[in-house]
Amino acid sequence: MKKIVVFSTSDNIKKIFSAGHLERLSKLGSLAVYDRNDYNDREYVLDFIKDSELIITAWGSPKIDDEMIHLCPALRGIIHAG
Repeated sequence: MKKIVVFSTSDNIKKIFSAGHLERLSKLGSLAVYDRNDYNDREYVLDFIKDSELIITAWGSPKIDDEMIHLCPALRGIIHAG
């Protein structure tokens, strides 16, 4: 099953995505929603992103760098929501 991640702070996710949006995304694959308000734990961030096929970023998301991309060999897209 596809891994879809919503990668923004939990505060921003609440502002941008309704429960209905997240439910629709979950029907497209295995949905993971970032559950922190910072990106200070690099190991946690990398583990969260690993093996994603779709990464959805938003305001304040960190740059998706080469290391993150290499952890996602099946990555098909990066989308920015705002």
